[in-house]
Amino acid sequence: MVLPLLYRQRVTHAEALRLAQAEAERERFANQARLGAVGRLSAGLAHELNSLLTVMLGHAELAREAAGERGEAVEDIALIERAGQRAASLTRRLLVFSGGQFTAREAVALDRLVERTVQELAQEGGAAWPSPCR
Repeated sequence: MVLPLLYRQRVTHAEALRLAQAEAERERFANQARLGAVGRLSAGLAHELNSLLTVMLGHAELAREAAGERGEAVEDIALIERAGQRAASLTRRLLVFSGGQFTAREAVALDRLVERTVQELAQEGGAAWPSPCR
């Protein structure tokens, strides 16, 4: 700290300024280190939670399929799935906060995707391409 030094000995203005800047730099570095640690912690938590949620939601889906449409547990299973989806949303936010990577996954109808791509290529090239999906 700069002030106690000023009272104990004679310090020039330039030296006091240099000491204050050095103290501010140490404080910035300490804050960056703390933020980095919080980021790593939140990324680790997000990955661990995601692993647990994958298992929970997967088993909930299996239970829903086993219960059928009229099973007594269907409403309870739907509640579990909704809570799991909310928790997954929080996990994604943790990853964004931590600076970790998150890639959205979605089911894709591959045949429609290929057909649409072939149509776009045919329009671009002007040639009539046969559709491999038929």
